[in-house]
Amino acid sequence: WYQRRVREAVVSTQSTGSSGINAEYGGAETPQMMIRFVVCVAILAVSGALGAEIEACDCWSARCNWCTDVRCAVEVPNFATTGITMASKLNRKTSNTVVLFNSAGKELGTINWNLRSVIMTGGCISKYIYMDAKVSPVDLTEWTLRMGNDRVIIDILGKEAMNTGLYEECASHFADIGFVAFTNIECDTTVTYDGESSILGSLFGSNACAACDE
Repeated sequence: WYQRRVREAVVSTQSTGSSGINAEYGGAETPQMMIRFVVCVAILAVSGALGAEIEACDCWSARCNWCTDVRCAVEVPNFATTGITMASKLNRKTSNTVVLFNSAGKELGTINWNLRSVIMTGGCISKYIYMDAKVSPVDLTEWTLRMGNDRVIIDILGKEAMNTGLYEECASHFADIGFVAFTNIECDTTVTYDGESSILGSLFGSNACAACDE
């Protein structure tokens, strides 16, 4: 909506010029029109800073080398602090699978979680149980995963749902996370990226991703 209003304001200004605005709205209202335009631009800038959404790439395909090619992943330089934000259907049976790589692109393992448990594989196998969140099982729910400083944190709808320490062997193995990829996901799952704290790989969102299985 904001983007549409800003485009309309820009087109109107370009096509009519300031004299056109004066003619249509009267000279006395020109400052108010400019204020509205500036507010729209500011809101759009803030919206862009918060990130854009894209359909998540399921890396389980030949072109993604079965979830080992970071070109089908998202680079997360500050995974411990900003993490990765997605929107998917949450329930107590189907897991969200996030594939973890270090900053050099080496696969470390996975974190599989749902509203019943969190299971990590790779350098360790750990299972964490945490309290269920009140969400609709049929609607997309936004969640953020962060891991670092010896902890795993999951926020659901902006509220912290789990914050737990990692076992020593897990903390050491997953100390350096630089990329994340996704598999075993539904077609409408999305990921948020902003080009700085979350950077899409060159094949992310392309036909290299696994075919969508409704």
